[in-house]
Amino acid sequence: MPCTGYKILFNRGLTAKNPWIKKTTSDQKAIGDYIAKRPEDYTGKTCLHIGTGSSSIAINHHNKFTHIDGLTICPDEFKFANNLQIPNYTNYLINKYKLEELNVLGEYDVIIDNNIKLYACCDEHYMDYFDWILDSVASRNGEIITHTAGFTAGNVEPLTLSEIDSIADRVQYKTYKGIAQDGNIVFIRSK
Repeated sequence: MPCTGYKILFNRGLTAKNPWIKKTTSDQKAIGDYIAKRPEDYTGKTCLHIGTGSSSIAINHHNKFTHIDGLTICPDEFKFANNLQIPNYTNYLINKYKLEELNVLGEYDVIIDNNIKLYACCDEHYMDYFDWILDSVASRNGEIITHTAGFTAGNVEPLTLSEIDSIADRVQYKTYKGIAQDGNIVFIRSK
């Protein structure tokens, strides 16, 4: 399928209606709940939260992480996040599939993207993005946390656990599913 040139129709064009800014989505809540139950695994680490939504990761866990960077393609989420004025939280208005814009970011101990394939413009740019997040955590022996709710998108093939494994194997990472209370959380960690 040819690339649409990053013409992502955010929220099906309903950018004025962003209920997840006021209410955290269930998949995002599940990831946040997992982090809350395992503070020893996240204290003192750096985090990149992609698709910040209600900024619940920063609001609830900024005291664990040394720094949290957030990415969003939604101007309302960007404004909301920056208005929080959390000292160790920086939010960026960046399309995660435009890798040239990600050069403002560094490497992370934890990358959270609960909608890892959602809003992909095409499979090629999705694969480039997935390689980028793997490289951004692998050098720090970090982890990627995602959720099966974000495995599908309207214009690309649905993501499968075996596909994640085959991509992650390039940096000796493996997929682990269901090790949290919410059996739909997926962790991508070193083998």
